[in-house]
Amino acid sequence: MSYTIIIDSSAQLPESYIKDRPITVLPLHISLNGNVFSDRISENKLIDIYNSGEITVDAQISSEPITTGELIEFMVEKIIPNYDTAICQTIAKAHSATYDNYTNAINSILIESRRLRAAQDLPRPFRMTYMSTGNTSTGQGLVAAYADALVSRGYEFNKYKSQIEKFKVFAKSYTTIKDMVYGRHKSKQRGVSSVSYPTAVIMNKTGVVPIVCNNNEKMWVIGLQPKFEKAVNRIFRYAIERIKEGLYFNTIIVSIADDTGRLDNFSEYSKLISVAQQAGVQVLVNVMTLTIASNYGPGSFSLGIAPKNSKVEP
Repeated sequence: MSYTIIIDSSAQLPESYIKDRPITVLPLHISLNGNVFSDRISENKLIDIYNSGEITVDAQISSEPITTGELIEFMVEKIIPNYDTAICQTIAKAHSATYDNYTNAINSILIESRRLRAAQDLPRPFRMTYMSTGNTSTGQGLVAAYADALVSRGYEFNKYKSQIEKFKVFAKSYTTIKDMVYGRHKSKQRGVSSVSYPTAVIMNKTGVVPIVCNNNEKMWVIGLQPKFEKAVNRIFRYAIERIKEGLYFNTIIVSIADDTGRLDNFSEYSKLISVAQQAGVQVLVNVMTLTIASNYGPGSFSLGIAPKNSKVEP
């Protein structure tokens, strides 16, 4: 069986990992100061964008899901002729219409698959499943990596979805941002409640930043930290402790809307890498995609983890 795991560009995974694994990215649309393009930008180019100063609170930037028609076209052109099975995962339903677009497109996709595979005399029927990961960013990437591990070990297709549904309850992403004025502005555009503008200005002046958790279709602020650096180190310390206690999946995703080399500036990062290596946990690091960074701002940070101790927060 040839298969691919389809993720959208809000899922955070290193481009080298995606290249080496049976993973296909469904790029969402980015609109930046009047220019619309697909979010399939190389990590080197992303670093240039984040350091250019182009993405500010005054920039006209947004991310949008592809339409139902575009999704059908993508599946017909890229997936059905090349794979027997498509395992599709989306950002949490609360954050995007991508899941609903799969629901609207599924019948047309399967009809087209029968026509195309008959014309190409392909013996296997095309199979497809789709689901919401209940997460975004690094949490969404973690669910994709877990799915890849399952399927690569020969996990039965008809049992796959129920296993992922069980796992995604434990997958969490923790995110912190540098610019609260930017974060508030983007939250208001998405219809998400946030702090007042004067409060955001004061938070920027004093350096106070939030730590936000995404898990199982929900998002909430778990606390505030006096500095961005302290918030990131707090998340790293949390990950170190959870590794010691045990994870449901021995992988952690780390993402930053900046050059990943700047992670070395955080004192707890090297400790995380050391503890992870000793515990046999792989740490996957990537430059955050524009789909996510457009909402949180340059410099933003996120970590995805599935801890066995889910009662403790950073």
